[in-house]
Amino acid sequence: MFCVILAKEAGAEKGLAKAIDDKMIIDAHVNITHNGKWFNTSYDASLERLLREMDEADVGKCLLISMPFATTNKYIASVIERYPERFRGFGHIDFSGNLRHEVDEILSMGLSGVKIHPRMQGINCNATEFETLFKYLDEKGLTIMIDGYYQNRNDRVYLSELTPFNYDRLAKKYTNINIILSHMGGHRVLDAYFLAKSNGNVSLDVSHVLKYFDGTSLISDFLWVIDKLDEKILYGSDFPEYPIKSYLSHFEGIISQRLGIRKEMIYRNAGIFWDKHLYEL
Repeated sequence: MFCVILAKEAGAEKGLAKAIDDKMIIDAHVNITHNGKWFNTSYDASLERLLREMDEADVGKCLLISMPFATTNKYIASVIERYPERFRGFGHIDFSGNLRHEVDEILSMGLSGVKIHPRMQGINCNATEFETLFKYLDEKGLTIMIDGYYQNRNDRVYLSELTPFNYDRLAKKYTNINIILSHMGGHRVLDAYFLAKSNGNVSLDVSHVLKYFDGTSLISDFLWVIDKLDEKILYGSDFPEYPIKSYLSHFEGIISQRLGIRKEMIYRNAGIFWDKHLYEL
């Protein structure tokens, strides 16, 4: 169960602090690429920029996302090999290939989970052709991050197939898969809340949306959900689209009146990828 329940042994608290050292802020949604390019934009997605910004913001660790069509799983794995104390990573699946082999390859690289981007990859996760994939992910007990945003021009998948409730069946059928719905489910954040509330294996990350929807009524909804679900919320920025430090500062400003949330979200919830033995899974 991914709701990140801390072990109650006396030494667990000290063990966690040691594992994530003195720089305890974990950014659980970071994109870098092998060539520093980020699709057809001017964003700098290089490792060098990320390391610089992590140091400037005092962010100790990041979860790296291997974005399909932007970089390779091998590159993400190579960065983790160089900086094992600072990074963990999720690999993406090539849905045109052998799906079980894709999963095995991701695991063989030492990556911690799988990133699925339905609108970019043009897939409906509930399509019968992917049942064998999710059954295999369930057997492995893996964590998957599913993109939870809705701007979509891909004619192979419809907006109705991307909403949070579309993943309720998967969460209930495949209970050994831990699901992170990214971007808090976008403007359907209350649907995402009920998805997470209804399924112990579903969590949300706060990346991108707190800045993108700044100035709209959605911010109140995001804060309400964060307050209600702080043990199932992961902090993330969506670098390179938002700089590490500015998104962190924005996030801290938003929740400045909710001091009980910050430590749980930033310092604890993504720590599962570094020290699984400290948690009941």
